[in-house]
Amino acid sequence: MSYLFWKRAIVTLAVMPFASLCLICIFWGFIIGKVYSLNNQILSEYEQVFRETAHPPDTSKVASKRLVTRPPGNGSHCFYFVGEVRSFSGDQARIKDFYTDSQIQLQLFENGQLNRFPYDWLSQLTNWEISKASSRDSYYLIYILNSKINDYTSLDLRCS
Repeated sequence: MSYLFWKRAIVTLAVMPFASLCLICIFWGFIIGKVYSLNNQILSEYEQVFRETAHPPDTSKVASKRLVTRPPGNGSHCFYFVGEVRSFSGDQARIKDFYTDSQIQLQLFENGQLNRFPYDWLSQLTNWEISKASSRDSYYLIYILNSKINDYTSLDLRCS
């Protein structure tokens, strides 16, 4: 066997792991991109419900958040959160009554902050950037919080 044969063999053996690694990275990137896209699409569906929801008169949007996040513990699915803080003047009962038949959940601020959530780990969502513009305004949070279990969420780093 000639020198040229061995030289090509060594170069080929040296390049093959890098080429294989590149192919694996491209394939993995495609899969991860698809998973992120799928979870973002699910989040967009909840955002659409939010956009189609009517709000009481004399209320205004103060801040909003949307996110895909992991559940507490060793979950293998995603939580989808879409929320909006709104200001209002007047009676809390009017706000509660307005959203009673809606898919949207309601949480009223107490003393300028959110004190309880259905899950303790959602306390991170109480960090809303709200200015103390008006002491006569009251605030409330409306939100959709849902989880979906699908085969691909374990590949989404936001969910695992």
